[in-house]
Amino acid sequence: MPLRTFPGVALGAVLLSMIAFSPRPVAADATRVVVTIENLAPQFGTSQTPFWVGFHDGVFDTYDGNTPASSNPRPGSVAMERLCEDGNNGPISEDFAALSNGIDATIPGPNGPIGPGEVAAQTFVLESTSADNRYFSYASMTLPSNDFCISNGNPLAHPLFDEDGNFTASDFFVTGAETLDAGTEVGDEIPENTAFFGQSSPNTGVDENGLIGTLGSDRPAVGFLPKGSGGILDDPRFRMGDFLVPGYPFVKVSFAAAPAVLEDLEFKSRLGGRDVVPAVRTSGRAIAIYTLREQGSILRFKHFWLGLRDVIAVELRLGVEGENGPVVASLLSETEGSDATTRSKRRFGVAGSLTASDLEGPLSGQPLDALIGEIQDGNVHVVIGTGRAPEGEVRGQLDELY
Repeated sequence: MPLRTFPGVALGAVLLSMIAFSPRPVAADATRVVVTIENLAPQFGTSQTPFWVGFHDGVFDTYDGNTPASSNPRPGSVAMERLCEDGNNGPISEDFAALSNGIDATIPGPNGPIGPGEVAAQTFVLESTSADNRYFSYASMTLPSNDFCISNGNPLAHPLFDEDGNFTASDFFVTGAETLDAGTEVGDEIPENTAFFGQSSPNTGVDENGLIGTLGSDRPAVGFLPKGSGGILDDPRFRMGDFLVPGYPFVKVSFAAAPAVLEDLEFKSRLGGRDVVPAVRTSGRAIAIYTLREQGSILRFKHFWLGLRDVIAVELRLGVEGENGPVVASLLSETEGSDATTRSKRRFGVAGSLTASDLEGPLSGQPLDALIGEIQDGNVHVVIGTGRAPEGEVRGQLDELY
């Protein structure tokens, strides 16, 4: 990420320097798809581990009911065992890379797992006319449990595009009765054997050597131990966790699509201490300008600030106004920030360019358009951290200029 620092200029002059742009056409087959995972469980109900999701050609099969979990996605695989016992998405991602030319990722919740009432979302840029992106699959461990999880056993169950590249995805619900028992670990619900219940290290339960299947059909007699047995449902934290109760709300997966952004665009933000969460009393202020160039492959940025001393971080973070979120791009390292502040104690700034390889956190590995989509949805803010307020002395939401 090329980066340079420069003396600050008056904020009014910065605004006057903005110039118009001529948009370029958007590629017809590039589609931005937002996948949203919503945990519908009530308070004190079940959580889900970060969702593994994959976009593929319809061949990638996570499991077949009433067979050993190791039968798929490829013979001898540990993917579903590791995912359903420990929430480890690494093996299934490795299988996906070996068997598919599609795209896969993990969608985390606000604090890792997706708790009751929480929503997690991620943006993907897909070629709508490519067969490699036509179908959607998912997998996630249900918490707490020994080896309960959810996944689609039919790889063709959730088409995203038709053969002509038209977006055809449908939102869907996953019911409690569709939960899988992986059959890989005995459901003893002993805390030290049970993820999210007391287990301190992975793969510490008792091997079951059984078959994977849904609790609603393949293995209808299986579920949580009854209340009074000392198991999960007797813990006050999970007293509403019995998802096999009729009408229990579980998980919703939804999709939204828009043309991918490959044109020249400009975004701006005014930063102040009152927009930090919680607010910071400061006389510091700043302006940030971002310009999308080179067919959507480079995002150039300029930051100008006044009244900020000892700047140590300039970051883009996900989160709507009034909400904190994870860092998705670090634009100034602590060393660079320290060097910059020696040039002026009152006015200075930083400029550079951002590409897809610079994205981190939830957007790591995604095209730059994924960030642009989040900005256009009002879900990206700029934070400038200082020695006085490392987590942010000023902050501002990034908005599109029209």
